[in-house]
Amino acid sequence: MTRQQHQYEPVIELPLNESRDWTGEWWLPDDPEKEVPGVLSYSPEKGLRLGLIGGWDYHVTHPDKNGSAIVTDSLQRWPMVLGSGDGKAITLLGGVVTARSFGLGRPVGSPDKLELRASTAPVGVYMGAPNKVAVVDTASATGSGAN
Repeated sequence: MTRQQHQYEPVIELPLNESRDWTGEWWLPDDPEKEVPGVLSYSPEKGLRLGLIGGWDYHVTHPDKNGSAIVTDSLQRWPMVLGSGDGKAITLLGGVVTARSFGLGRPVGSPDKLELRASTAPVGVYMGAPNKVAVVDTASATGSGAN
């Protein structure tokens, strides 16, 4: 079943004074076929954290004059990450890499684990662009500890 065919359950307003997790698949809007499993966690103390099993290439690269890529020490910032967690559409806004790890046997540039911090996560919403809502339900989480 594709994401377009999936029927999401109605979203119930969540008390965000309590910790909460959403387990599911996560992807970048420009590469929806590369889904990565993970858990989005919210706590009032730590804000929003997305722990991925695997992940995406997180280094910032620049083209070299000979056509190769120069890898910098800078880390990617993704303005938006989409996901399906516990049957709910979720959009993470302001994703910043906070931790990563590598092991043997992974493709080059692909981490074993990747952790992102996010500023906001509308639950029940897929946004087509950072400021354009595509699907709306009723709940959202703002990561007070995300900054």
